[in-house]
Amino acid sequence: TYTVREILQPGWVQTTDNPPPIIVGSGTHAGHVDFGNFQLGEIHGMKFNDLDGDGEKDPEEPGLPGWVITLTGRNHAPESTPTGPDGSYSFFDVFFDIYTLTEEPQAGWIQTTSNPFPFEVRSNERVMGKDFGNFKLGAIHGMKFHDFDADGVKDAGEPGLNGWTIELRDLQGNILETQVTHTEGEESGWYWFMDLRPGTYVVREVLQVPWIQSLPGVAQNYQYVVTIDESGQVFEPKDFGNFKLGEIHGRKFEDLDGDGRRDRGEPGLPGWTIQLWQNNQVVDTTETNQAGEYWFMELTPGAYTVVEILQGDWIQTAPRNRVHEVLLRSGRIVSGKDFGNAREAEVHGRKFEDRNRNGRRDEDEPYLAGWEIRLIPLSGQGGRRVTTLTNAQGEYWFMDLLPGRYLLLEDREPGWIAVEPRSGLYVLRLQSGQILTDRNFANARIGNLF
Repeated sequence: TYTVREILQPGWVQTTDNPPPIIVGSGTHAGHVDFGNFQLGEIHGMKFNDLDGDGEKDPEEPGLPGWVITLTGRNHAPESTPTGPDGSYSFFDVFFDIYTLTEEPQAGWIQTTSNPFPFEVRSNERVMGKDFGNFKLGAIHGMKFHDFDADGVKDAGEPGLNGWTIELRDLQGNILETQVTHTEGEESGWYWFMDLRPGTYVVREVLQVPWIQSLPGVAQNYQYVVTIDESGQVFEPKDFGNFKLGEIHGRKFEDLDGDGRRDRGEPGLPGWTIQLWQNNQVVDTTETNQAGEYWFMELTPGAYTVVEILQGDWIQTAPRNRVHEVLLRSGRIVSGKDFGNAREAEVHGRKFEDRNRNGRRDEDEPYLAGWEIRLIPLSGQGGRRVTTLTNAQGEYWFMDLLPGRYLLLEDREPGWIAVEPRSGLYVLRLQSGQILTDRNFANARIGNLF
């Protein structure tokens, strides 16, 4: 009685049962004592980053390590293996069966190739090219911010705006997703569209009244068009900047006392032209109303200069620099940009010899020519110091004067005394448009007896 066995070789499996014991008698011929064997197969493939998302492995597209691939047979339990550093994977010692291959998905990725169709592994077969392509989903993000200066650039200190709706659309205008801006970390105004498949997208904001968009602005049709065509693409933030229009207000008034401030009782001046300048050119013009008020409305943030058009015999008393420089920020209402004006004042008088020292000019008392008369503004007001000489009739004039407080005095000459005024000077309080005609100086010679 005999038993027959084979010595198995590596990489092979025996597919037939061992023959039963064989009894050999005289003249016995035992045939068909057969052994069947199957040479184990292999399965190979690669997990790759499908950069262009076309479902094909291009030469420059790298492998993806650490992804789990699972092999499942109809008659065999599932078996899994991770991809290696170059993205390749292999299953060795695979027995005959009908198999399927699947990958374990990872967040943020999509599979661009189909799972391989069920396939058969035959003896000594090396199944190659069972590849899996994946595309890393894209993201579009950005910030909604308050563009204080409306320059379309997010500057330091310009805050994010929460609660604004941002839309993601396709090229046909269909809304695919909406986001509401929110706080991210320490900053406000962020939005994120995640897990985006390859394609072209339109990102728009839902504008709120009374805001105006400065970024991306009219050049880009107030929207961003973004094409995701590379796996793992990273885009610069797609920010939206917005601002509000501002206003500049003021009043034109008659500065009766010429102090450069609008005091109670000083009336507004209607019908005066006020201009708004920007970048060395006039951008708007208006006229003051019956109360002397003016407005410039719906102004884009920026640097402006407000000027008045001076009239006739008027003098400007406010502001000190003659114009108002305004740096207007988003939504700001700037008031109090007033213009003060006064009409020119005058002071007239005569210088005479008061022989009888009665303080009045009598018929025989001559005028004094060539005497110096001075007008000195008191501190704190904007008049100018001037000097004049009396003419042959003893007359003097001071014209084109700002309202305010002045000292009017004569220049003493040796041998003369002041009779009227005794101090030799007047303290004047000139009002807008006032004409003083009786500020005379009477003088007498020392030593005259009457």
